Amino acid sequence: MIRRLCAVVVECDRCAARWEPMQPGAVLFADESEALRAFVRDPHTDTGWRVRADGQLWCARCVAGEECALWGHAPTPWRRCRCRGACGAGRARDGGCTVEFRHCARCLRDEQRRLTRTAVREVS
Repeated sequence: MIRRLCAVVVECDRCAARWEPMQPGAVLFADESEALRAFVRDPHTDTGWRVRADGQLWCARCVAGEECALWGHAPTPWRRCRCRGACGAGRARDGGCTVEFRHCARCLRDEQRRLTRTAVREVS
């Protein structure tokens, strides 16, 4: 059988990412108030979703991106790559990779850097 259905879904007004409840359940709703009730009542809804002052609903990723644009990123500490030189970046004197990385704890933007030349030895 082929039927035409009209339903409401919850999406980010900025990027159109669709909200889906963490618990099994409906993602299609009969009207906006039913969708909003499900969204608000779901205890597993990502707390990053926000209703903005202008009434738009933004997903956690879009909210985080705007917060970082306004206040700057919240970087995690630098961490060494654990490939031990296998990624092709070269080996440091201690035998580890010469690449370090970190990411923003808010928007998850990643960043890499190479260790200084003095810490690197040539591998033949």
